[in-house]
Amino acid sequence: PHNLPPDSDGPPLQEREQRQETSRKYTYLGLYETELEAAKAHDKAAVACFGLHAHTNFDVRSYPEELALHNPGMKELNMLKLFQGTNELLY
Repeated sequence: PHNLPPDSDGPPLQEREQRQETSRKYTYLGLYETELEAAKAHDKAAVACFGLHAHTNFDVRSYPEELALHNPGMKELNMLKLFQGTNELLY
C-alpha cells in the first residue's frame, strides 16, 4: 500500500491496487481511510479472482460473497465443503 497525503487535516489515505502476477495486470482498487479498509478491499478482489488460492490478509472464508463470484473448479468446491464441515464431497 501507498500512503498518500491527506485531503485535509485528516490522516493519510491508503491506496490499493490488485496485481495479477501471472499476466502482469493491475487493477486500481481506490483510496481508503484506513489501512484495514485497504487490506479488506485487496482481499475481496483477490478472492474474487483466485478463490481459495488467493493470498489474503485475513481468513479467505471471511469473504463468502467474493468466493461466490469466483468460478471454482471441483477441487476448490471440495475444499470449501471440508472447510464448512460437510462430508458430502463432489467427485
